[in-house]
Parts: sequence; C-alpha cells; structure tokens
Amino acid sequence: MTATVALPPKAILLVLLQERILPNGVKTVYEYKENTDFIEKITHLAADGVTVLSEVTYERNPGGEPTKITRADGSYTEIDYDASFRVKKESQYDSTGNLVDEIIYSYDADGNRQTVSSGVAEGTYNYENTHQLREVETVIGTESYSYDAGGHLETVIRDGETLRLEYDENDQLIAVKDSNGDAVVEYVYDSEGRRVELKDETGQRDYLVAQTLASGLDSPFLIVK
Repeated sequence: MTATVALPPKAILLVLLQERILPNGVKTVYEYKENTDFIEKITHLAADGVTVLSEVTYERNPGGEPTKITRADGSYTEIDYDASFRVKKESQYDSTGNLVDEIIYSYDADGNRQTVSSGVAEGTYNYENTHQLREVETVIGTESYSYDAGGHLETVIRDGETLRLEYDENDQLIAVKDSNGDAVVEYVYDSEGRRVELKDETGQRDYLVAQTLASGLDSPFLIVK
C-alpha cells in the first residue's frame, strides 16, 4: 500500500492526500483548490498510470459546498442549496445536457430532512425527540427505528424483520443480530477505537490502518481476505 501526501504552504496547516496506489496498481489522484482542502478533481488511473478508469470534477460555491459534479463521460449533477446551506434540489444531466432526473428535498422546522422526491432515498422521514429518526415511509413500505436511553440506535424494523444493534462499553457498534439472535454482521476494534475487522455471511474482512504524517489522520484501507 503506497500513499503520497502533499503539504500545502506553511501558512495553511493542512495535510492533504495527493495520491493513493492500491496493491493492484490502480492509482487515485486528488487535486485541490489552491490553499484549501476542497477537492476539485479525483482521477482513478489503471495500473499503467495512463488509462483513466473514472474521473470526477467539482465546482463549489465560496463556502466550499459542491454546486456541480461532472463525470468523465460528460454527464453531470447540479446541486442547489437553501439559505441554510441544505440541499434543496439535485438535477442530473446526461452528457448532452438533457435532464435525466431531478430530486427535491424538504425539511421540517428543526432542520431535519422530511421528504425526498425520488432516487434511492425517496420517502417521507418522521422524527421524535427533535432529531431522532423514527421511521421512513417509502412506496415499498415503512422502515422503523428505536433508540436506547443513551440515544443509540437499538432496533431497525425492515421488511418485517427486526434487527437489533449491540454496542460495547465504548459505545462502538459490535454486532447486528436478527430476530433469532443470530449475528448478521460483527465488528472488532483495536485499542484506539478503529474498526479492524468485519464478519458477515460472506466471510471476514480486515481493515489495515496506515499511518499518515499527522496525528488523527489515519487512512483506513480495506483488505479482503
């Protein structure tokens, strides 16, 4: 695993990831807006270092929120925000500029997202205790959530099945179990609280944590055994 980190001018105390090379040789290159940590372009290159597998460029408003995301094939997404910088509309266009899809978002008086007009998140969102998501109503059904006294998500009722979440003494999610008490997925953490292992029906996946130049900026890379 190889990662090269570029340091910006001394006046700005930022540590920015410049490129990442995976074991299979695929390289990801990150470009930033000058003197900021705002990403302007992400390019994925094949092992030959030349062939572009995918590329995404970002246009942003002065606050850094992305307003246009353009892909290598020329298709793009435009994002509009309300006065509170919440996404209110997402317009998706093909490479010729034809509108393919449009997603409208609305919010309640507390700032919670209340409705999504289409897409994978389409539905109506209901809350309790101000910001705790209680249920999501969609065209295929309702998904419900409950919480423990500490505010942790405790159960998820989805497609008629109840999933129960379990935490350790450090409030880290360690398991999700089905209604029979069987583990759907389990997680393991190291002494610093970083997730290092996942077990599910497909097997075990380990997370290798590589140290970067600055404390607190560890970069997790997924290694599948």
